[in-house]
Amino acid sequence: MGPRLTSSAISSLSSQILHSLQSLSPRLPPLPLPLSTPLILSVLRSSPSPLLSLRFFFHAFSLPSPLSPHSISLFSSHLLPSLPLLLSPSPYPPFPPSITSFRALFSLYLHSTFPPPPWLPSFSHDILNHMQSDFNCKPDTFCYNTVIRIFTESDRVEEALSLFHDMCRKQISPNLVTFVTLVKGLAQMGRVKASRAVISEMGLFGCTPNVVVYTSFLDGLCFSGNLDMAMDLLGQMECELGRECEPNVVTYTCLIKCLCENGHMEDALGLLDRMGKRGIQPNRVTVRTILKGFCIDEHSSKIQGLIDSLVSKGEISVRECYSLIATCFSKNGRFDEAKILVKRMLENGIELDASAINSLLRGFCEQRQFLDAYYWLQENGYDSVDLDVYSCLLAGLCKERFIKEAVDMGREVVERSIRIENRFVHCIIEGLKSFGEFELANRIEDLKEVDIIPGSSHFSGTIE
Repeated sequence: MGPRLTSSAISSLSSQILHSLQSLSPRLPPLPLPLSTPLILSVLRSSPSPLLSLRFFFHAFSLPSPLSPHSISLFSSHLLPSLPLLLSPSPYPPFPPSITSFRALFSLYLHSTFPPPPWLPSFSHDILNHMQSDFNCKPDTFCYNTVIRIFTESDRVEEALSLFHDMCRKQISPNLVTFVTLVKGLAQMGRVKASRAVISEMGLFGCTPNVVVYTSFLDGLCFSGNLDMAMDLLGQMECELGRECEPNVVTYTCLIKCLCENGHMEDALGLLDRMGKRGIQPNRVTVRTILKGFCIDEHSSKIQGLIDSLVSKGEISVRECYSLIATCFSKNGRFDEAKILVKRMLENGIELDASAINSLLRGFCEQRQFLDAYYWLQENGYDSVDLDVYSCLLAGLCKERFIKEAVDMGREVVERSIRIENRFVHCIIEGLKSFGEFELANRIEDLKEVDIIPGSSHFSGTIE
């Protein structure tokens, strides 16, 4: 971990970085490594143009301390929508045309946090072509894999296949990532024969089909609704395809998820038993998947027996079980049941996890039960509450003119330096000013958290 910088230090360093980028200085001021999220966000938000943000990204990508996936996703959210404008007007890219630069560019696609925009497949393909034709820079396997993935995620598997054959013609060797991406993408589109054909070609390139490849195939079959075929494939993996292809916990969990989503809960439990007989222990994802399935109305009566069974086997804790169910109830519109369950948990000394707490509070806000949410927080504490929940709740208290509660919570927010999401700031400030709390309103405004991409928060709650 790098040294923790104060807000003023981050602001000062951010200004120095942008000044160096604007002057095209080959050297930036000394940076604390690894780059922290607050510093990255400060530079991106203060940058006067996407071009400077792009220069900052390429510099950060070249540093000795590699960028984390989270950091790259921050750059991606900021830069990806602007890339066509940045790269299309000029025959020369605004960065050194090396394989390292192009790998950095393709990394933005891999770590994007939203579905591929419609222009991205063709644009990424153009970049791939221009690398060699205009800049004498031969694409490598990573570059091809990225574009193939973009095409498969955009349901354009024929073009993905064409790219695969193109890289083979150019003697750019595909690797396991190439095959996994193609096999899953083809299966998702119902192209089962083509998926099997790709698997059969792996040996030509020194790759051996293994459990990762076949699990991707099975996952694609589940996605396309070929449940019977997925079950048959599981049987082949268990008995016919050899040790390297024997199913693991991920394989079973993919199929259990599909069964649960289609209401086949007894079959899902049967797979859980089948795993046990093969000595494969379910992981947290497996257990959570089955519990979510049993939260559906018609299966609610069976939840308690399932919990007792899972807890007795030591596969999940009581706290995690009940927290998960409370979360499921809240998210599935069964908020009254969630409140009853949470009340029973607390009475029995069972603490909620962060996900359950935030789901419950979001439920209060969506039901416009702001006062109930406020007093629940007062009684149970402020730990583990997400920023969007604080923001929506404080805005709701202001909007409904619960003056004492709004002011008390506003002061709590300021004392704890809790960031407020930008979309709620106006409502909160106007409310506090109408209560005569001008100084508090100004301090709240200093805490606003501006999204890089508007509306990127995971909570859709608003205060009308």
